[in-house]
Amino acid sequence: MKTLFFIILTVLITNGNALQCRSCFALNSWENCDKLQFTMTCPPGYDRCGKGYVEREGTGIHIKGYSRGCMNAKQCNPATNNACNLDDGSTKVTKCDIYCCHGSMCNGTKLPMVSTMMFLACVFFCFLFFI
Repeated sequence: MKTLFFIILTVLITNGNALQCRSCFALNSWENCDKLQFTMTCPPGYDRCGKGYVEREGTGIHIKGYSRGCMNAKQCNPATNNACNLDDGSTKVTKCDIYCCHGSMCNGTKLPMVSTMMFLACVFFCFLFFI
């Protein structure tokens, strides 16, 4: 019985602390990336969420890429991010913007979100001081 309890507790703690990030990829706009967005649990070694925008140009080619997902420290640095430095011979990177953040789901859309705790704190103080 103690072993079963320990296994269940371990699974719950492991899953409860897993980092989750918004994830998507699109070639034409952030809006299309948002439409394809899903939540992913980050694998080991990926300790932050991030989003990136990359432009590549070549002879008659102009490619834009928009992405969100789980990232690590190397990917958060444009100097060491593979997408920012990939040389495929036919195109070159003309713009690479990377943004990384710590905390689950922090790589969201452009709209600011108010946390549940902040909302409840505001309601509490309104009742406390105005009623």
